[in-house]
Amino acid sequence: MIKTKFLIFVLITFYNLTFSQIVRIEGSVFNKNTLQPISYCNITIQNSTRGTTSNSDGVFKVTLSKGENRIKFSSIGFEDTIITVDNANLKLNIFLTEKSYVLDEVVVSPYTCAKQFILEAVKTNEKQRSLIKYYNALSYSKTLFTTKKLGIISLIEAISEVSFFSPNKYKGNTLRRFPKFVYGKHEWESGFQIKSGVTKSELFIY
Repeated sequence: MIKTKFLIFVLITFYNLTFSQIVRIEGSVFNKNTLQPISYCNITIQNSTRGTTSNSDGVFKVTLSKGENRIKFSSIGFEDTIITVDNANLKLNIFLTEKSYVLDEVVVSPYTCAKQFILEAVKTNEKQRSLIKYYNALSYSKTLFTTKKLGIISLIEAISEVSFFSPNKYKGNTLRRFPKFVYGKHEWESGFQIKSGVTKSELFIY
């Protein structure tokens, strides 16, 4: 009987000594701006592997060893908050501040990429042209003649040689013209008009 009482006394003493070295911290985590609870906030004890999370109502409980402890509260979209606790059991309300994000400037344009590219090219046209002293190119053109009553009555396709001389001089020469006359369901095609000295291999039609 005496041994049993002694054993119980030892166990109680050990229990009291053990739990006298423990600090209990509990409380809730809130959004500082809206005062709404923050669910599943990460709660970690710094310089240790211990931690917990708040529940769906923002409530948490954590047990610490006595001494100075630093507790970190973190949640996505909020600034981290760190508090220091010592040897007292505490019930806390923690308020986290929403994190502000600075985004790079975004330019919204009503134009498509192709149109935006064309507009940028037009803006730099004068500058680019000042760098070009001379060029020679072949151009293709199509001209339609229409009336409200008959629709298309004539179609003229042409291939021309265009030359540019700085600063602002152009020279054009028609190499080939192919007129087609249309009326109702009938078509009349004229012959080719080709500049002398131009071979068939130099001619093309889109």
